[in-house]
Amino acid sequence: MDSCRLARVTDADAIARIQAAAWQERFQLTWPPELLAALEEDSASHEWVRAILSPPDPRVRILVATNAVDEVVGFAALGPTGDPDMGDQTLEVVMWEVHPDARGAGHGSRLMSALADNAQALGCDSLTMWIGADEDARRIFATSCGWGPDRAHRNRESEDFPAAHRTEIRLVTLLGDSSDRSEEMVGESPAPAEDLS
Repeated sequence: MDSCRLARVTDADAIARIQAAAWQERFQLTWPPELLAALEEDSASHEWVRAILSPPDPRVRILVATNAVDEVVGFAALGPTGDPDMGDQTLEVVMWEVHPDARGAGHGSRLMSALADNAQALGCDSLTMWIGADEDARRIFATSCGWGPDRAHRNRESEDFPAAHRTEIRLVTLLGDSSDRSEEMVGESPAPAEDLS
């Protein structure tokens, strides 16, 4: 049965594979080839093992989505937000990906629900995440899960790969009884963006 659960150390290799496959597809038109080629599953796997065993913050949660035969087909990472305008009751979805071959089966929606459940269990009332301003499909999916854009944006740059520069927008969803506010945000007319670069 398809489900979501907390990640185990034995999931690290699968998470790294999904991350590499998803990023190679997601950024193939915007990242230089040498940066895409630098996505190494082995090194990423070690980082995921470290994050699972010794998370940098007690609120960090790493979740995986599994299919009917218990194969890991997606993952998400939840942790404290570094945004200065957000309070302690807000957590950030730092990363969420579903393997390109496993999309369309509901794994992304299940991960979103599991992220919200974990955040509420930690006493949080809202979640944020950052996506590329040009990632329309990702934004549309998040909107269908109850997220909406707020007024923040930021510019991400790489000293090693200047061509990988991109502008990101922040999405927010409110949890619990206030979740209907995220639907209101989706329908709001565009407002001047606040630069949090």
